[in-house]
Amino acid sequence: MRRGGLGPIVLSSDAAYAMPLAVTLRSIVESNIADWPLSFHILYSGIDDELRSRIESSLPRGSARVSWHHVDVSFWSNHSFTEAPHMSPMSFARIQIADALRNHHGRALFLDSDLLVFGSLRDLWNVDLGRNHIAAVEDSGIATWKARGDPMPENFPSVSGYFNAGVMLIDLDAWREARVAERAMQYLAKQSTPFGDQDALNAVIDGRWKSLDRRWNLQIYPMAEPVTKTQAAIVHFVTGTKPWKFRELNHNSALYDEYRSRTEFARTLDEKGGDFLKASWARLKRLARTAMGVCLPSS
Repeated sequence: MRRGGLGPIVLSSDAAYAMPLAVTLRSIVESNIADWPLSFHILYSGIDDELRSRIESSLPRGSARVSWHHVDVSFWSNHSFTEAPHMSPMSFARIQIADALRNHHGRALFLDSDLLVFGSLRDLWNVDLGRNHIAAVEDSGIATWKARGDPMPENFPSVSGYFNAGVMLIDLDAWREARVAERAMQYLAKQSTPFGDQDALNAVIDGRWKSLDRRWNLQIYPMAEPVTKTQAAIVHFVTGTKPWKFRELNHNSALYDEYRSRTEFARTLDEKGGDFLKASWARLKRLARTAMGVCLPSS
């Protein structure tokens, strides 16, 4: 098992997430200069040659080697495995990590494409997994529900602890030996779940994951206070309200756009003006609803 420097870092994306993928990759390389060139493995669907070129061109020369692994998502597209409206078929691709990296052994680091990395990943990479299949951070939303005594959603997995799958340090060999992918797919075939593949992974890895400090996956919810680059090594913009959606109120939009501006997906002045108008109109409608209780059209 490789220790010391960073090994394979895995992300997944479809064409709709090409820009967030480029921004996440940019934040990783800027925060891990000592480990250049980084080794990225992208599980993808629907990203053509032009988009792949734009994503790779968003990174400084010599900062990374990028390998692309096409994933057939037709199985996930043709079935309903979750009630979460913002989840796309590519959300389930992480179940297939070990298959995509079939020539790799030891460990791999999986990162979602809706996060920013502010610190070195070396300490995370070198975490002692012991006999665990993965290391991950507790899901803060689920933890809050449990602390309040809220009822869990229907078909929520019965587990001793529940992790967020957006950041996972994975022992690939243990993952394969435990047949995690096969068992997760079997779990999903039984019923639709509230949080899709994350529920399935929690169900089949229950009791075999190491809990990490939340600085490795600080989960940011809509309307959260602005985060700083010293607050956590990784910040994760969970739920469907993202900082790049300028019609939605998000206090971290400026921070996110700072990284986006250094990619091939930087917003033009016209786009910034259009986004400003959209955001202003959305805010006015919210203020009107709050102040007068009127129902204005959503478009």
